[in-house]
Formats: sequence, structure tokens, C-alpha cells
Amino acid sequence: MAKDKKVKVEELKQKWFSHLKLSKVSGKAGFDAFITAAPVRKPGLRMTEKPMKLDSGHVYVLSETECAYIEKLSPKECKDLAEDFVRQGIPCFIVSDGIDINARFKSMMNKKSIAVLKSDIPLEALMSTLGELLEWRLAPFTTFHATLVVVHGTGTLITGKSGVGKSECALDLVGRGWKFVSDDIVEIKRVGAHLIGSPPEKVKHMMEIRGIGIVNIGDLFGRTSVMENHSIDIVINIELWNRKMEYDRLGLETKTIKILDVELPIANIPVRPGRSISTLVEVAVRNHILKTGESDTFDSPPEIIKGRKNSKRPKT
Repeated sequence: MAKDKKVKVEELKQKWFSHLKLSKVSGKAGFDAFITAAPVRKPGLRMTEKPMKLDSGHVYVLSETECAYIEKLSPKECKDLAEDFVRQGIPCFIVSDGIDINARFKSMMNKKSIAVLKSDIPLEALMSTLGELLEWRLAPFTTFHATLVVVHGTGTLITGKSGVGKSECALDLVGRGWKFVSDDIVEIKRVGAHLIGSPPEKVKHMMEIRGIGIVNIGDLFGRTSVMENHSIDIVINIELWNRKMEYDRLGLETKTIKILDVELPIANIPVRPGRSISTLVEVAVRNHILKTGESDTFDSPPEIIKGRKNSKRPKT
């Protein structure tokens, strides 16, 4: 289930100080407010509109233009502007380019419990950097009982019931040179139209192997064998072979699964003793790459497909 995310204004100063080169300029009030939306805004001419219409929950950046406008305001106009900002639900302002903002405005913001920060970073770089940080931090989020590996550069989320062999499959794939991201629990965020998977911080690079215990993949196979996160491009569901089930034999239709409103292709792979799960996963990923790429080699001869469609399924 997706979880609502928000960032306390205090976190900007405490955790992202070095990234944003921030300093506090408006006193202690307002730092308990929450940022709830990722795009960073610039008020511009909307500061002069009556009534003012800004987007609540967003961080607003004040550039030289806005600071010059505020400097010209009378005490009453400055007070009215501050009250407008309160009504708009703005959690905080950041002044770009190391500009010193009007002292009356800073005092008024402190009285209205709206934090004002200053950054030495130029306007465009500040908005871009902060926007990326907030987009990641506020991204829709869920967790999956699965294993995430990177095969042929393709983020492969391996799902299946407990004990079906997900971890063992991932271990075999890492032994073949592919990358390991997370085992057992995968934290998934939607960034734009893409899903990014990563491990919980406490179990980063760890894998549980029945009969052996918990092992550190980075220590066993080297630091180049692990990744902090990766996009999720395909889901491969491993399930025990059921002879009563009718499995896909031609692969003409692409099945999908929706995670955080993003559709991903999914391949259901039945397994039984003697089948190499890791080899099947590699083949499924290669097949996915051929299907989604520009290669024509995936096209099967129509007569072969027609013949297979008409053939009876052998009993096993």
C-alpha cells in the first residue's frame, strides 16, 4: 500500500545543509511545518495579485526580483503580504544567491511561523537540486516481499511465495556476475513514471539463505556486486509447478502487473526439481529486452506459431 509522505522544514536544514548550503534567517518559528509537495515554486508576479494564488505545501524560492519587490513594500503592505502567505499554506521560503532579505519581512515571517532560509546557491541550481531531493523524499512508496537483482542492466523484481527459491535464484545470478539490490523486502518508490527499488537501510546488501544464514553479498562477491537502488523494469513471479495449470507456451501476449499505478510486464515461471531457476530468469529478461527493443529477431515464423497453437499439450 502506498504511504503518504511529508518532510518537516527542519529536515531541510539538518539533513540537506551541505547539499543546499543553507542558513536560517527568520528565527526559530515555523520549522515544525511540513512540506507535502515536491516541485519547488517561484512566486514571481503572483505575489502582486489580489487575491494571491499560490500552491500550498510547496517550498517557494525568492530570487533577486522578489526580494527587490519586498524591499519596496510599506510596513502595512509587508504585513498584508505575510498574512496572504499564511492563508496560502506555504511551509517555508528559501532565498537564493545568498541575498539578504528585508529585515521587516523576516520579522513578520517569524511572527507568522513561516520559516525563511537562505542559500548561497544560484536560483536555477537551487530549484533543480532541491526539487530532485524532494521528489525522491516525497515519492509514493510501498514495500514488496520480493528480491531485486539487475540482469543485463534490467531491474528484475523476483516474487513468489516464501521458500520457493527467490534468494537462491538471486544468489546464483550474482555468482554469474549480475548485480544484487535487495532480498526479502524491497522498498519501492514511484519517481515520475518509473519505479525505483532499494533495500531497507538495516538489511542493505544482506541475503538470507536457508541452511547458511544471513550473508553480506558485498563482502562475499565484492562491492561491485551490489547496488544501492535500481529501476524496476520487469517482474518475474516464481511458482511451484502445477500440472493442472495451463501455462503460456508461446509468449505472444505480455501480461502486466500494476505497482503504484505503474504497469510492468510480468512473467510467471513454474519451477520443479531439475529446472534451473536462474537460467529461466536470465532467459525471461533477454526475452523482455528483445520484445521491448528495436530488434526484429524476436518475431517468430507465423507457420511455427500456427502449428504450436494447433498442437495438443502433452501430458506430464
